[in-house]
Amino acid sequence: MLLSNMELLATAPGGVAKLRELILTLAVQGKLVPQDPADEPASVLLQKIRAEKDRLIAEGKIKRDKPLAEIAEEEKPFELPQGWEWASLGDVGLVGSSSRVHQSDWKSAGVPFYRAREIVKLSKDGRVQNDLFISEELFANLGKGGWVPEVNDIMITGVGTIGVPYVVKAEDRFYFKDASVLIFKNYGRLDPSYLFLFMQSPLWIDCIHEHSMGTTVDTLTIARANATPIPLPPLAEQSRIVTRVEALMR
Repeated sequence: MLLSNMELLATAPGGVAKLRELILTLAVQGKLVPQDPADEPASVLLQKIRAEKDRLIAEGKIKRDKPLAEIAEEEKPFELPQGWEWASLGDVGLVGSSSRVHQSDWKSAGVPFYRAREIVKLSKDGRVQNDLFISEELFANLGKGGWVPEVNDIMITGVGTIGVPYVVKAEDRFYFKDASVLIFKNYGRLDPSYLFLFMQSPLWIDCIHEHSMGTTVDTLTIARANATPIPLPPLAEQSRIVTRVEALMR
C-alpha cells in the first residue's frame, strides 16, 4: 500500500520533491522499517555517549558542555516508536565552530579552506572546485584546538542556506570558516548516514528556520543547533533506516 501511494505521488506535479519529503518524514518517525525488540534501546546509547563525553573531558580533549534543557512535550512533534528517544543534537555529539582564520591567511595552495558555499556543493555533488587554502603550518596549529573535521563528523552550513549537511569522508582534509560553517563532532559514533538524512528532513529544516537569526541572511547558531531535537533510533535501526531510504530514493 505504501509503495503504491508513493508511485502515485511521484507522478503528480512536483511529486518527486514531495515524495522525497514523505520518505524522509516517515524515516525519522520510525515508520519505514519495523522495530526489533532485540535492538539495544536508544536510552542505553545515550548513556554510552554521555560516558564517552565524560572520558574525553577527563582527558582534556574537549571542554565540559553546558547542560541542555530537557526537551519539552510541546517540542516533540510526534510520538516515537518503542526503543527510540528524543534528544537534543548536543546530547548525541557536540556542535562547534572553527578558530578564526583571517583573510590575510588565505593562500592559493595548501590545505583547502571551505565556506558555506563549498559545503553546499560537497553535499550536493560530493566534490568541489575550491579556490581558497591555508598553509600546512596554520592547519597544524589550528588542529591543536580539536575542531578539525574527522571521518563521520557532519559539517553544517550556518549562514545563507542554513542546515545543509556534509558527512566527512576518510580521505577529506580541510578546514572551514568560523560561523559560516558549523561542525558536529560525532563522538557518539552514530550512523552518519542517518544524521545526514535527518538533516535533510522537513523536521530539521522547519526547526532550524523557526529560530534562525539574522536580518537579511538566515543564521544557524551553535546554541540553536545543539538544542535542536532529534528523534534517535537504536543504533542498529539507524542502519536499517538508511538502507530502506536509499532503496526508496532509487
